[in-house]
Formats: sequence, structure tokens, C-alpha cells
Amino acid sequence: MPVFSVIIPLFNSSSLICLTLDSVLQQKCKDFEIIIIDDGSTDDVKNILSSYIGNSSINYFYQSNSGVSAARNKGASLSNGDYLIFLDSDDLVTQNWLFDYANIISIQNPDIIYCGINRMKDNILVEYTDPTNPFKDGISVGNVIPGSFCIRKTFFEQLGCYDEKLAYGENTELGFRIKHTKPTMSFVKSPNLFYNMRENSHGKNARNKMNGIIYTIKKHPQLFDKNNNLKLRFLTIAGVAALSCKEYSIAKKYFFKSLKLNPLSLKNYFRFCLVFIPVVRDFLWVNRLRK
Repeated sequence: MPVFSVIIPLFNSSSLICLTLDSVLQQKCKDFEIIIIDDGSTDDVKNILSSYIGNSSINYFYQSNSGVSAARNKGASLSNGDYLIFLDSDDLVTQNWLFDYANIISIQNPDIIYCGINRMKDNILVEYTDPTNPFKDGISVGNVIPGSFCIRKTFFEQLGCYDEKLAYGENTELGFRIKHTKPTMSFVKSPNLFYNMRENSHGKNARNKMNGIIYTIKKHPQLFDKNNNLKLRFLTIAGVAALSCKEYSIAKKYFFKSLKLNPLSLKNYFRFCLVFIPVVRDFLWVNRLRK
């Protein structure tokens, strides 16, 4: 029984998955298994992985396309490790990634461990994220970017796993449930995850973003009712995503809610009024967001 199960969902990731796998296989700590869940890929990723699948540490499973949350949950259900780590198929990790997690576990045995993140764009370091202050607000801790947290399998199952209804914001929503339970937490400040900052595809993912944000607000009413800043941010994101989808009635609804929450904000007032002026709205928002 390994200590760690590294779960990597992938979909048409043939150009990047080998680099990710190589970084995991080079770990100082060898007490792990890798579970690859191919979520209905249509490229040649399985052929590319053929040289890896013979490795005793690597298990490959194919499923019909069901979304990243379902793929992660499938990997968790097949895992044998005491701790789960979800890793995206285009991110890299240092050789100390599992070694540092293992050291913490041997001493503190927490429910969840967070590590530092180096955010990369075009192979250039953009920013370091400190797990003890990820949003630079002096209040929040931890970050649920896959690879930056190591979670006890039994705790993950008690949480209810990933919400498979979400195609956007599934990590954020899981993070809400994690913090609500007040788990025992530990931190590795070293930036052991190299997170590939992906282009923000507004037009392609806007509907998933809109539906995901609205769903999350409705799922966690008590959380948002207690945190006006968080609620305002989510309402605004939902409104902007709705604009991108040309769902103007939904955009009006959520911009109006954000305006009610903070009526003194000129930005909120501008966004709400903008929905009623098609020419300006389409020029400033819709056409730009859909590029």
C-alpha cells in the first residue's frame, strides 16, 4: 500500500503529459502510485503513454468523456494510497514534492497539506504563491490548485469528493467544503509545484463559468451571506460570463445583485447600465470577451 496516489486526469494531452509524468517519476520519495484517467481522449495520447504504462508505478484507465471532476473521482476510487494528490497533465513538480509531503505526514499526520506554487507562463516564472498567505490578504490559507495540496483519502471521501455537476470552479468549490470542516492542516512553503498559467478562454468556457459560479453561489448560501466581498466577486464573474454568452437577462440579474450589495461602486453601476446599451455593450464587452 503506497503512501501517495497521484491522480492525473487527461484529455487530449499528448504534447505535455510526458513532461508531467517524468517530473513525478523523478521523486526522491518512491512510495507512490500514479493513476492516469484518460477522459475520452481522441488524440494519440495512449500510444505516447505506451512506454510508461509498463512501469509498475503507473496505472492507466480509459473512460468515456465525463469531465475532469468525474475523472478525478474515478482515480480516487481506484487508488490505494493513504493520501491523494490530484495533478493536472500539463504541470510539473520538483523532486522534493512528495518527499516534503512525506516528512510532514510522519510528524503531524494532518488531513491536508499545502505546498508553495511557482506560477509559470511560457516557461517564465510569474509569481510565487505562499500556501500560508496565497491571496495576500493575511487571512486565507491554502490553495486548491491541483498538485498544491495533498489530502487524506478518507477525509476526501467524507467531503463527498469533487462535485461532478461542475465543469468550472470545481477546485474552488471543493476548497469551500474543505475549510468548512476545519481540518488539520500543514504547510510546505517550498514551491514544489510549477503551475502552468493557461490562457483565459472567455468565449470557449464562458457558459461553464457562468453556470459553475451560479451553481456554487446557490450551493453555499451561508458562506456567501457571511462574506460580502466573496459574494460580490462571484456575482460579478457570473454577470461578465453571462455577457460573454449573450445571456443578457442573466447578466442584468447578477449585475443588479452586485449593485444592491455595493450601491456606491461606480464599476457595479457601469456594468449594470451597460447591459441596456447594446452597441456599447457589444463593443466593450461581448465582442472582446468572445475573442
